[in-house]
Amino acid sequence: MTNSKLLFSEMMNDLILEVDTSEKEAMLFWVMEHYYHLSRTDIMAGKEKAIDKELLENVIIRLNNNEPVQYILGETDFYGRTFLVSPSVLIPRPETEIIVNLGKKYLRRFKKGASLIDIGTGSGCIAITMALEVPLLTVHATDIRDNSLEVAKENAKRLNAIVNFHSHDILNDPLSFGSFNIIVSNPPYIMEKERP
Repeated sequence: MTNSKLLFSEMMNDLILEVDTSEKEAMLFWVMEHYYHLSRTDIMAGKEKAIDKELLENVIIRLNNNEPVQYILGETDFYGRTFLVSPSVLIPRPETEIIVNLGKKYLRRFKKGASLIDIGTGSGCIAITMALEVPLLTVHATDIRDNSLEVAKENAKRLNAIVNFHSHDILNDPLSFGSFNIIVSNPPYIMEKERP
């Protein structure tokens, strides 16, 4: 059994990322909660727990190599739900929830159902959340990468969301699988000239 408070202190010393202390603490609290179900209170109280130190040493190495904690843990939260993530998808950002909020607001005008397509779905966080949040909505989601679609499909399955997934290259192929009331997309790093 290991004292979680002492272990946490050791991990803080070993984490050499150039970020502020509160960010380091947040990452490590998240790691301890994920692997050992230890809350911040448990850790501060020094709760004893059987710990795999080799696992945590590996996590520290990966964090010190600037690997995002979400990829290490294989999940992140979005709109109150837990989504699987991997290096084959971008990590959903909190501000992406704005797209969901705007989409929900827009779709209120459709009383008998509507259709939505999410282009470049990645983890599927937008499409899946919209499917779960808006009754009678038909949701389609596309991505050019099959490994991204596999992550999105697994998220839909885990969260019991009905989404029609398509392998599709939006820049070169027509949208031949329906018409849509709303099109959403949250692509990464769009240059000004690509925006139109």
